[in-house]
Amino acid sequence: MADAAQHFSIPVEYAPSGRDLANIWIAYGPPSRHILPKGWTKDPGRRPLPTNMIWEKDIKVPLRDGVHLLADIFSFRRQTSSCYYAVESTLDFIPMRVGVPRHATSGLEKWEAPDLAEWIQRGYALVHIDARGSFMSEGDFAFYGTQEGRDGYDSIEWIAEQSWCNGAWAPNHAYPLPTDSSKEVRQALDAGFRHFNTGDLYTNNSSAADVFTTSGLKRDELFFSLKLNTYKALGCQGAQSMVDSTSREIERFGLDGYVDLLLLHFPPRGHPGNLSNREAWRVLEELKD
Repeated sequence: MADAAQHFSIPVEYAPSGRDLANIWIAYGPPSRHILPKGWTKDPGRRPLPTNMIWEKDIKVPLRDGVHLLADIFSFRRQTSSCYYAVESTLDFIPMRVGVPRHATSGLEKWEAPDLAEWIQRGYALVHIDARGSFMSEGDFAFYGTQEGRDGYDSIEWIAEQSWCNGAWAPNHAYPLPTDSSKEVRQALDAGFRHFNTGDLYTNNSSAADVFTTSGLKRDELFFSLKLNTYKALGCQGAQSMVDSTSREIERFGLDGYVDLLLLHFPPRGHPGNLSNREAWRVLEELKD
């Protein structure tokens, strides 16, 4: 009789990734260092930089298996910078930029990452890293899973050892972490971050919640955003499940009965079983009341 716990491996065949990067802002090249002066703008109508900014471009970040990722490092006061690990802005992909005018941001922000013009002047260094196998980073691209976790760990370890980092770091987000995100959340709190954004799709909320409930911070010291799932394929069972999920997360994080910002994780689309836009909006209105 075969052992029920018998292990086996599944071969994975990788397709060559495209390296013909025609639609990019500035070409890749050897490592270089630039100074962007105060008042510099990426494009006409964009937010000017409020201070001089150091830009170290195409820096190689070594990983444990010999692969190197390419990173851009942005900083201001090198000797006192806290580190912020970030992973293209989403605003330009959304109709009317969600009400955020172009002049409000510098255009240097990456996907789901903060605007450099806002945070560099506060003494933070931001590190923009291209994931394994993407753009000109080495290796094979692996979306989610343990490989991203290992790469993120190695990248943060490398960042923390650099002369411009004071040892305080925080990732831009921790949703690729399948279970325990407590270390990352605690590091973010220690680095001074007080705006946190989560959603019921993530499976690591319990570990993150433990950090908040034991942090000693008062509720009015935190700004908390919660994203609601509207997709049946991802677990949404209708309007009531959205209401129940919100109540559960508010209690889990010890938020004194409210969140500061309530969002739809994905705008509903016309797939069978998903809530319509109108139904999802009514849930938001109900929760607001």
